[in-house]
Amino acid sequence: MNAIDKEETSKIYRRACMVHLVKKPYVHLNWAAFEEERGCLEVAREALDHIDKGMPGLIAVILRRAGLERRSGNIEQGGDILKLAIENCRGRETRDFWIMKFVGYLQYSAKDIPAARKFLTEQIERNPRNKKLYVRLLDLEHSSGTNYPTLQLSYLCLTKLSHQASP
Repeated sequence: MNAIDKEETSKIYRRACMVHLVKKPYVHLNWAAFEEERGCLEVAREALDHIDKGMPGLIAVILRRAGLERRSGNIEQGGDILKLAIENCRGRETRDFWIMKFVGYLQYSAKDIPAARKFLTEQIERNPRNKKLYVRLLDLEHSSGTNYPTLQLSYLCLTKLSHQASP
């Protein structure tokens, strides 16, 4: 058996994704992973951008794009990708999903707890009846280095949650 020629494999992936399998996201995702593994980050970005333009809004593609930027050291660009997903999504549940992903990205990848707190507070002001946002805020405060959230914040969140739970 011959050794696998990575350059030839790259050409096959490119032709498959750009010509024959334009609307097949998993082939694009595999191509991007292959290129990232060999250190060709620009080609990996190209593969993900190509499928994102052809089929916008796919969760796996958006998450992979943000992860690629994070792994390549472009923390801010990864956050921008997730923020754009929040702006472009339709439906409350999808929006909640992207908000949670973005807050987690700010908290764990960017290590910017104040920005995560500010963003989450803005989202709570926009949608004060969303229980998930209050729970995420408590979780953020609990895991942000302080042992426990402040009593005032805990009281606010629990009051909001209990008012929403009562008929």
